[in-house]
Amino acid sequence: MESITNELVESGLTEKEAQIYLELNRLGPSKASAVADSLKFDRMDAYRTLEKLEQRNLVKRTLEKPMRFVAVPLEKGFDILMQEQRNKITKIERSKEAVLQLWRSIPPGKVEVQPTLRLIHGAQRVYNVLGEIFQEPRKEVSLVTTRRGVVLQVLNGVDDSLEELVKKNKTKVRMICEIDQANIRSVRRFMEFAEVRHLKVENPSSFIVVDDKEVIIQLVLGSSIGLPAERDAALWTDSKDFVLSQTEFFELMWSGALDAKGRIGEIETGKPAGRIRINLSQNELYEKLLKLVNHIGENQLRFGTELKSIFHALDFLGINLREQFKGIGRQIGMDVAHSFKAKTQAALMKEVTEYWSTHGLGRMSLTQENGAMTIIVDECLECKDSPNVGDTLCTLDEGLIEGILEEKLKVDADVHEVECYGTGHDHCKFIVKIAEKSK
Repeated sequence: MESITNELVESGLTEKEAQIYLELNRLGPSKASAVADSLKFDRMDAYRTLEKLEQRNLVKRTLEKPMRFVAVPLEKGFDILMQEQRNKITKIERSKEAVLQLWRSIPPGKVEVQPTLRLIHGAQRVYNVLGEIFQEPRKEVSLVTTRRGVVLQVLNGVDDSLEELVKKNKTKVRMICEIDQANIRSVRRFMEFAEVRHLKVENPSSFIVVDDKEVIIQLVLGSSIGLPAERDAALWTDSKDFVLSQTEFFELMWSGALDAKGRIGEIETGKPAGRIRINLSQNELYEKLLKLVNHIGENQLRFGTELKSIFHALDFLGINLREQFKGIGRQIGMDVAHSFKAKTQAALMKEVTEYWSTHGLGRMSLTQENGAMTIIVDECLECKDSPNVGDTLCTLDEGLIEGILEEKLKVDADVHEVECYGTGHDHCKFIVKIAEKSK
């Protein structure tokens, strides 16, 4: 009976109400005094409790004299309690809408937002907080973890949460960890949706930066070095200065880390993968390539095609400069944009289409696909004779189109090539997404 009483209490009754309701179910139709005597309760107290249960439709009165109380069957009683909870939720939902509407009508005050800190104890609580953070749409997540840490993240479902973010929001995920024979399987799991690099550090650190806005840094690496998981502790903060410092630290580590594929190949073959470091900013690379190509002149798009050839050669050698070349393409696009006169998107894309043809870059046509503007380029100047290498090749063009759109329309543009001669297609296809410029 005690366990049933506890369940009824959990469902919304007080302990006394649950005891009297169960006893009345056991006794059958009874006077209040009989129930009170059976439970050794005060008679008036038992009567008042029966009246409360009657108001909730869990107890009924008989018409006979002397009057008796009858409990509704237990199954029906639970149905009544469940409906009460549903009614409460409905009421809270209505209150929420009403309160929020009133709240939005109140002019915001000038409140200075202060950075906050939160200390999290226990490994499971840390993973629970991560799960909450990854429920919201995110643009970028950067992780640094230990050899053991990457395995624990897979065991605790961090990989699934991040993969879901990538699928739903195209979140950019980067991870740095020390890769060895014991964690290759977990590393490969992250490589399915994230960029992963290997770095061996003397003092293992573990932290996560989310959207350059918040950081979780592990302070005690309990479960990572064989200590009990309860010993784990982590610090969460949205302090701008602290987040900035961790972001810069991550970028420094990232620039010196080895691509995961190279590291895994190193482990599996026993041959050192080595690494190539390019200590240039994007602007410095832009200037040096300008001098190298020596086609500065007025025709910057011609220069752009030369850059694309260099990009292909570097990519073939395993030097991935896609991000840098897209940025260079954007710079060129912004310069080229000043030659266009259009002020609307439709008129601008007409000019861009003509410009592509005039400069021999290919035949461009526009369509709509799933609500997004789609650009098809036939006879692409630089890649139409390329073999099927299993990858897109027009990274520079992505940036070029983005730069033109952003400079002329003052919007945020995202251009992504999804089909290319390099992927075995007979054209190049770009998906264009345009949004109002973020303030």
